[in-house]
Amino acid sequence: MSKVAVLGSGSFGCVLANLIQNNGNEVKIWAFDPTERDIINNEHRCKYIENGNINPSVIATSDVSEAIEGAEYIILVTPSFAIRSTCEQMKPTYKPEQSVVIASKGMEYNEETKAIKTLSEVASEVLGTDIGVISGPSHAEQIYKGVKTGVALYEPKNPDGFKELFKGTNLELEDCNDPYGMQICAALKNIVAIGVGKEDPDGYSSNAGSTTFQRGLYDMLLICSALDVDTNIVLGPAGVGDLYTTCSSLDSRNKRCGILLGQGKPLDEIKKEVGMTIEGLNALEAAHAIIEKYHLETKMMEDLYQELSNK
Repeated sequence: MSKVAVLGSGSFGCVLANLIQNNGNEVKIWAFDPTERDIINNEHRCKYIENGNINPSVIATSDVSEAIEGAEYIILVTPSFAIRSTCEQMKPTYKPEQSVVIASKGMEYNEETKAIKTLSEVASEVLGTDIGVISGPSHAEQIYKGVKTGVALYEPKNPDGFKELFKGTNLELEDCNDPYGMQICAALKNIVAIGVGKEDPDGYSSNAGSTTFQRGLYDMLLICSALDVDTNIVLGPAGVGDLYTTCSSLDSRNKRCGILLGQGKPLDEIKKEVGMTIEGLNALEAAHAIIEKYHLETKMMEDLYQELSNK
């Protein structure tokens, strides 16, 4: 049995915690929102998943130190914009022997300095240690239902131990030694999903959606090439695998965002309707900065950026 902290009580955080607890381990979830904490502790369910019951042994807390105290593994599943602040809260209690794995998808973009960092770079900067990454086609709702799911894993401290947390479950982890490429792809594919959804607002315009998918993949390849990301990563589970899932499923917040945009709804209303962080919107600013820096001709992403900048 391993002790695990899951920082983030959204759908993916709850599903990972439930899967790990059901597999014979001990899990604590850190919930930023006290309402989510109380729902987990008192009702034993996830707020964001329909009929999403959680193992009653999973404990939620609003204290980061309490969550990570004594944990062998710490899985970060907060929104990308909260990774830095969450790591700052961890820092007084965190011990170097604890493995930290990022399961969030996105990038940190500093508008003043124009600096772009992957989430593991942010966490490493704060905690002073090498950070793991898990990424791939992994909608929480489908994992919860038992759908077989394969993702890529970079775990620099104890990969076998981390994989043991999920041994025998429907979540299969495949080793990958390029956390940078994994995270760049994970952030960019969310942007493409917004574009695909926007061109298919009624769910039937597959011709238009397919064209946007192709153009978005081309943009991803251009950006990844500029950033020296190996093409094999783009064509792997963290790249095309995740891109396909995110663009094709209504479980994707980013695709739902695009669909609602295509229906003419304003962004503020869309964010309320989707209910959780739409990472593609955050990643679009960073992608635009990369495109400008390297003078790339990425029509799909730039068109989307210009359109949303005017909303």
